[in-house]
Amino acid sequence: MLLRKLLARHERDPRAPSAAFTLGWVLMNELGRPREAALAFGRAEALAPRGNLAEDAVARSVEAWYRAGELSRAKAEVERYRKSYPQGRHQTMLQRLVGTP
Repeated sequence: MLLRKLLARHERDPRAPSAAFTLGWVLMNELGRPREAALAFGRAEALAPRGNLAEDAVARSVEAWYRAGELSRAKAEVERYRKSYPQGRHQTMLQRLVGTP
């Protein structure tokens, strides 16, 4: 996939987090490969942990792990999300998704 090649060759490019996020989105929503998507969202966050996509990347990784049937991993990511973004905009959606209070 072209996005994977781009990331492999240009990981330090300021657009790399966006490419990783897009890869995750495509893997999850277009190709039905949620495990790979979760890893791509994690990479997007890792490339720019304080970037404008970081919060969304963590939230989407929760959704991807959930879709992959990895509920314990999804719940762990929810806890990490809550600690990192206590006033985060995805709190309600994540709570509904994995059923955590």
